[in-house]
Amino acid sequence: MGGQVDTHEHGASPTTAMMHIAIQESLDGTAIEWMGTVSDEQYEG
Repeated sequence: MGGQVDTHEHGASPTTAMMHIAIQESLDGTAIEWMGTVSDEQYEG
């Protein structure tokens, strides 16, 4: 990605499931940086 930051969210609701499968490389011993939790109000937008 050449230094580009890719932020996005995944989630499920009480009536829908969510499955996330990812294959990624590790850079300097880290593969992901977890961000903060999203509230129901933020998720429902």
